[in-house]
Amino acid sequence: MTGHLFRLIWSRKRATLLITLEICITFLVLFVLSSMILETGRRFRRPLGFSADGLYTIRLDAEQFANQHIDSDLREKTRAIMQSLKGMPAVVSVTAMSISPFELARTERELTYGGNTVLGEATDITDEGRSTLSIPLKRGRWFEASDDTLDWTPIIINTLMAKELFGGEADPLGKIVRNDLDWRVVGIVDHFRLGGITTKPSPCSIRRISLHRENDYMARQLVVKTHEGGSVYFEEEALRGMRTIAPDWTFHIEPTERIKNRSLRIHIAPFVIACMVGVFLVSMVLLGMIGVFWQSVTGRIDEIGLRRALGASTRAVYFQLIG
Repeated sequence: MTGHLFRLIWSRKRATLLITLEICITFLVLFVLSSMILETGRRFRRPLGFSADGLYTIRLDAEQFANQHIDSDLREKTRAIMQSLKGMPAVVSVTAMSISPFELARTERELTYGGNTVLGEATDITDEGRSTLSIPLKRGRWFEASDDTLDWTPIIINTLMAKELFGGEADPLGKIVRNDLDWRVVGIVDHFRLGGITTKPSPCSIRRISLHRENDYMARQLVVKTHEGGSVYFEEEALRGMRTIAPDWTFHIEPTERIKNRSLRIHIAPFVIACMVGVFLVSMVLLGMIGVFWQSVTGRIDEIGLRRALGASTRAVYFQLIG
């Protein structure tokens, strides 16, 4: 029957120009949607490179952060806040980050090695980042307190960054790369997608930040890992303790799982809208094809009546119409 419908449309192509155009557009939209579905499925199956279980994200808002004025008082208060959080019974570990998990904001950084420059996703994190986010390390080591004495900055990169930056180089570990200063690769992770499961895997670098070195960057996001089950009063107790240390600061605390779900809804929304448009176009094409067939049948009522009068069966008339 479908083949007959297409033959009817082609034989009356001038009268059915719009329906023909709709079919072409619909096939194009279905192709794009199919590609999006396959790509999204692949991204969902790939690992994130960290775990969000039991995490809370805390944003620190202070005038010094806004003015980019990083002084000893700011560092001291941040360290005191982190120590206060670590002392809570429900807390396993705390880390400071420039970009927290599932945040919509994104930071990019260029790394150069041997004349090859790669632009990739970037974040900065303290030594406790691996234990807080449960990051599996593929090779090398993680950041440690003794790195404060180094005259270079240690970084960790993912396998995509290693492949694009070093090419066929056997071992990126220990290699010096350039940003504004000399940085040295100390570790490699397989996957690391802070943006979530809907984001495309891309080259990534993780820089160490220290709360003790005066010239180091200061992160304004804290990520707290709590015990399974945690405490129903954790947020209230954490806010109370932080406000005692820095009463002039503003704090925003939220379960990372909630941020993850919000980010997922935002990223999925365009995909859902595209699917709705695709369903609408297919429906319109189907209605148009039914209209063409209906018009063909109604135009042959006399012929159908004559054949029935001459003894043709209903089945024979049916196959004549669709054959």
